[in-house]
Amino acid sequence: MLRVFLNSSVIIAGSASSTGASRAVLVVAEVGLFQAVVSEQVLEECQRNLAKKLPAAVATFSDLLTRLNLEVVTNPSAEASAQWQSIIEAKELQFLPPRSWQM
Repeated sequence: MLRVFLNSSVIIAGSASSTGASRAVLVVAEVGLFQAVVSEQVLEECQRNLAKKLPAAVATFSDLLTRLNLEVVTNPSAEASAQWQSIIEAKELQFLPPRSWQM
């Protein structure tokens, strides 16, 4: 099955709105057309930002987590992140997919 790494933008937008491309991505994952994959840090970022900026979407986010059957992977190592420092903003390095996904 195709595995797709979802970043926090997709999950937050899909939690906040019942329409739009982000929700469509989550619905497609829910019906099993691909395996949605996230890192521990992506989930933490989603929880933190939804609670702070979109508290009305927290319940939807929690519901989606139970329905999506997410594959949660460990956070990338410091070594894996280091190789991308020259092309990715430092604050975004923590959200790289695991090294096994990198080419």
